Amino acid sequence: MTGLFTDGNKHEYLDDMQSRYTKMTESSKAYIITQYGLSCFEATGPAAYEARTFNFYLFPQPHGGYNRRFLCDASSLVFLASHGFDFNRCISQGVPYMPVRTRDFQLLQVNRSNEPRGDPVAVSSDEDKAFVAELVQMVSDWLAGRPPSPSSSAVVKDELEEAATAMQEDVMGSEPDEAPAAAAPAAAAASEQQQQQQWQELALPPLNSYKRLLAYQELRKPQFGVEGHPGFWVKRLPDSRFLLPDSRFLVLVRATAQQAEQLEAEARAARIAGIHDAAGFAAVFDLMRRSNKPAVGHNCLFDVSYGLYGFADAFLPATWRDFKKMARSWHPGGLWDTKHLARQLPEVFMGNTALAEVYSTLVEDGQAGDTQALLAAASAAAGTTITLPRISHAARCDKYRALGAGEAAHEAGYDAYMTGAAFACLLPLVAGKIASDPTCSLARAHNAALQRAAAAAAAKAARAPGTATPEAAGAPQQQTPPLTPMPQPLQQLAEQQRTPQLQQQLPGSLLQFVAGVVGRINMTFTDIPYAALSEDDPIPDRPCVFYLSGLQPGYRMDDIWKLLQRQGLGSARITAVDSSSCLAEFRPEFVDAVAASIADANSGVIAMPWAEYALMRYRQQVPDALDAAAAADEPGARREVEEFKPLFSMQAQGRRQPELALADQR
Repeated sequence: MTGLFTDGNKHEYLDDMQSRYTKMTESSKAYIITQYGLSCFEATGPAAYEARTFNFYLFPQPHGGYNRRFLCDASSLVFLASHGFDFNRCISQGVPYMPVRTRDFQLLQVNRSNEPRGDPVAVSSDEDKAFVAELVQMVSDWLAGRPPSPSSSAVVKDELEEAATAMQEDVMGSEPDEAPAAAAPAAAAASEQQQQQQWQELALPPLNSYKRLLAYQELRKPQFGVEGHPGFWVKRLPDSRFLLPDSRFLVLVRATAQQAEQLEAEARAARIAGIHDAAGFAAVFDLMRRSNKPAVGHNCLFDVSYGLYGFADAFLPATWRDFKKMARSWHPGGLWDTKHLARQLPEVFMGNTALAEVYSTLVEDGQAGDTQALLAAASAAAGTTITLPRISHAARCDKYRALGAGEAAHEAGYDAYMTGAAFACLLPLVAGKIASDPTCSLARAHNAALQRAAAAAAAKAARAPGTATPEAAGAPQQQTPPLTPMPQPLQQLAEQQRTPQLQQQLPGSLLQFVAGVVGRINMTFTDIPYAALSEDDPIPDRPCVFYLSGLQPGYRMDDIWKLLQRQGLGSARITAVDSSSCLAEFRPEFVDAVAASIADANSGVIAMPWAEYALMRYRQQVPDALDAAAAADEPGARREVEEFKPLFSMQAQGRRQPELALADQR
């Protein structure tokens, strides 16, 4: 990545999920991914995987109006350079890309390029009428073999003369007397070629978008040929022959109806191929979605956000709630975070959950901490011996075969391989943890997932034949991006790799033991235990946090600290919200006196407990449509609205929600 945080958008400890997401979207739009690692794991036996790892250098290329602008942080570039990143290779040989949505839009425009759009444009001004008349006269003269009139061909003549002069200078050199004998035949040949081309093709003057629209409108009219065909085909190009690369030209080419159809088909195929070439890595990202395979990252919230903006949609929703839907739609096979999983196993990692350490502990050592005890618990519960899997590299994918943990750290491909290998080894340990400690957070999440699955199955079984499903009844459904036909080689690859059930591919169906933590992404520098992409967000218990509003616009931290000290409230952790409000975390002994003391200060500042502030924020983030859906008793909406509110009221009454304790995740 070329950077992580834009100016003024660094993460604060007391950020809620919406605030943290808003800052992350700014970074996702400002910076780009320069290297992407993808490691595909295939189960080759009861406890064995084979990895195919790819390391992509990426660099966006402009095409069809897409031109990605991005920022670079000096510190990020220094970091990349210190780990052997090849900037020349990235820029000169990097795989191009554009978002899948942009690619699909450009492909759609290819098929619409010759279609009339909207009602005909009424030509009313004298200038436009003169332009249309000159255009019709120029085309008619050309088709009849007559020389174009001076008024209608002045621009083209000037440009052709410049092109001929440039061609002559290329042959003769910059000095006219350098090779006169050799130049004369070449100039004559160029003149003859130019005349032949003028008969075969007619290059119209450079046109702006409005006049191109008028030109298309006139060229489609049955006024040049017979039986509906004008006798030419319209070629569109930014013609560099005329030394005006920023201009766009229309060139008429003599052709019969059959020839015009063939030329148009060839041009359309070339445009489609050009779009796919420019889209580049978008095909890989799209294929990852189509594969429906589990996706795994390590501390990957930024990776997901950057990837969706850069490769999926060139758009991120305004709310965290809608982003979660978008992330799920692009990772239909589920998304897991190995750092979050490793943090649930402190008896194995002893608090060190960096990627290289997790990989070394599981893949290279396999004996650290309570690893063997957890495997024994998993084996006892399953009634068969469960071990850590063997990880090998596939043929022709052995770049990282002889490397130890961290030796190629921060090269995207190697990080992807370490992440996948760690996930494969974490699966049996999670199964052992659930079997040995039924009260741990993993066991609670696992049981909740089983209950949801059982309830869904019961509801499906109880549904009477012929009863309309919520989908059929028109209930709002999660929007999945439409699938665009892939190039033939990728289509064949997708067909070869399509398999029915994900769990059947995994030894002992171990994926079921992490179904309860799917979409839980690690969070840093916060008391929020994880970002929940597939479920309701965890609500942090913050009894010592207050929302202070009514501050003087443009306040400084010193102003708040002085106010608190005057009221005898001690120091506090401050997180700015906007120009006139902030969050403040007090020491427990001052909590009961905060609201009254600040009110007595006569400063106009109001202190609101965290629970009330969080509920206010939730109401702001939930669309009005959700309340309407709840009122209409649409499936899921009423539950989401009604079950969310008690979480805050319980905090306000000093009671703690059991599911929110998560003591082993802190």
